[in-house]
Amino acid sequence: EIDLTPVLYYPVDNEDTKTWILGVSPLGAVNESTVTFNDVDGFQDVMYAGKTNAGSSKTKEQSIVLDFKHKTTQLTFVAKLASALTGSEWDGKEVSVKTITVQKAKLPASLTFSTGAVNWTDEKSISVAGCATGLTTTACDPSNPIMIAPASSVTVDLELSVGGKKKVYSNLPVKNDSKQNLVTLEGNSHLVTFEITPPTAVSGATAITVTAKVAKWTEGAKGTVDIQ
Repeated sequence: EIDLTPVLYYPVDNEDTKTWILGVSPLGAVNESTVTFNDVDGFQDVMYAGKTNAGSSKTKEQSIVLDFKHKTTQLTFVAKLASALTGSEWDGKEVSVKTITVQKAKLPASLTFSTGAVNWTDEKSISVAGCATGLTTTACDPSNPIMIAPASSVTVDLELSVGGKKKVYSNLPVKNDSKQNLVTLEGNSHLVTFEITPPTAVSGATAITVTAKVAKWTEGAKGTVDIQ
């Protein structure tokens, strides 16, 4: 049994009046035709249950079941090393995933009651924390899932910590098992795995080390603005 917000009652003026009920989750601000969600952050599991016959005050339905369906697609991320760090440039360093950012994501802003259609935000980037522990050749624990609009492709940015230093990979396309763009679907949960190959250490060579010196700003001519 679920709690309805607000509480609904059968009509009292005509006990034969048929009643229908539908459902939306999560909570939001309700007007005549839509519900506007309180949180628009990519972590809301927006669901919709189409209208169901609830009977009447005289003849009540004994079992009213709201059949909720997910209205977004869901992305969850894991990461692992393609090979051990031994002999690589990262040998002896801890490698972990700091942040995963999905580009051009649309988030559910509101939903129209009559159709169950979601009204989406404009495209924006949304980030989720990665694995908190050092990576191995076994996939780490999954990230928190994000729920966004289905799309014909997914592009992500990945921020690693390698020995405490930040390393960023940008504009990474997510591929399916056929090496085509991953198409995400409404009501589908997609697990995305980062398989990270450590860079090979160059044998017998010495890495180039560089320091930087930044010149001080030179004071330039001053300007004025006259307003009359």
